Amino acid sequence: MFIQALMTLSGLCNGLSSSLNGYLDLNKARMSCFGRMLLGLLAVRTVNLQEIALSFDSEAKASSRYRRLQRFFAKVDIDYVKLACWLFRLYYTPESHYYVIIDRTHWYWGK
Repeated sequence: MFIQALMTLSGLCNGLSSSLNGYLDLNKARMSCFGRMLLGLLAVRTVNLQEIALSFDSEAKASSRYRRLQRFFAKVDIDYVKLACWLFRLYYTPESHYYVIIDRTHWYWGK
């Protein structure tokens, strides 16, 4: 059962990485790290890197996985416009209607 769960998680990570591959210019190792991080984020439902690192299916120590995430954020510049394009393509069709909601809480309009 555990092996089957790992294979499913690995397949999800590979599918996510291949889906993102056309949008983000990352090498294979960084794309894998990003995919695992996204899946970990969904699994643990927090942005705490230590908890996300614990969700990785890896033989490495938890401290090594945590350090890997720190290095990822220190060295990788994510193109958020391309990431947004991927999200829109993933969830919306060309026939969909879009509603833009803007929160102006911290905007200094007119000052």
